[in-house]
Amino acid sequence: MSDFATPYAMLSVEAVLRKVRRADFRKDRWYMSTLVKLQKKGQMVIPRALRERAGISEGALLDVSLVKGGNILLTPQVTVSRAAVNGRRKNRKELFRELAVAVAELRQDAKEKGLDKMPMSEINRAVAAARRDLKKNSKHPAK
Repeated sequence: MSDFATPYAMLSVEAVLRKVRRADFRKDRWYMSTLVKLQKKGQMVIPRALRERAGISEGALLDVSLVKGGNILLTPQVTVSRAAVNGRRKNRKELFRELAVAVAELRQDAKEKGLDKMPMSEINRAVAAARRDLKKNSKHPAK
């Protein structure tokens, strides 16, 4: 893997600073540059080729740093959803209770339809028929 292919998010701060401190970026094989114009309110467009090579997509969060020599360094940052972090997590007991309720509902439904007394061979035939129908009607066949 070349140095350029390694995203800054995967490197340590020291490794990034070592790369930034190099005297001449152009001598490095990972160097790529382009000229951009600063728009109103400090906006600029990062060309597609640079975004693709750096693995940056729309909505990506970038850390902007001023480094030695007056250079600006943009570093992609990993984001984590607040809902995933702050959301209430269910404990095992709650999950098992919910699972038990779902299974009880399925059993009751099977009893009402008379499926609880079906022989295994009949169940297997019904499953095979459902899978055949699914294969006929689906782009992605069922296993």
